[in-house]
Amino acid sequence: MTIGPGDVCPVSAGRPQVVVAVAHRAMRALIVDLLAAEHGCWAVSAVAGMAGLVGAITTQPDLVVVDAADFAACCCGLLGSFPLDRVVVIGPEPDPAYRRATLDRGAGAWLSRDLVADELSAALRLALDCCSHGPVPTAPDRDVSNG
Repeated sequence: MTIGPGDVCPVSAGRPQVVVAVAHRAMRALIVDLLAAEHGCWAVSAVAGMAGLVGAITTQPDLVVVDAADFAACCCGLLGSFPLDRVVVIGPEPDPAYRRATLDRGAGAWLSRDLVADELSAALRLALDCCSHGPVPTAPDRDVSNG
């Protein structure tokens, strides 16, 4: 979803709502901690299961972060009208095949687990496709990883 002229960027104008629905408890906690460390830039909700994600979507978040294994089931099915280009997918390893398959299905960004600590914020901003501050990768295929 590209922000057009006259539209307001959620990052520049406020605190984008991010729902983190990563299954692994430690990875979910890491993502929440990383976003909390960004000086209040993000409003974060963490949910443990797909039922929680479906409920959290009713709050109309700006972004959703999910595991690659759950992307097809939750985002291409359960979430209905939630825009796929506002979904950041956390993949198992920096394999270009995983990345390409996920981006081809419409995800806003893909990021390897190995790079979450370094590149999560950039991936979120990339999926918002609007941020006027902070580092935003400009790769045409929306990949924020080096893989």
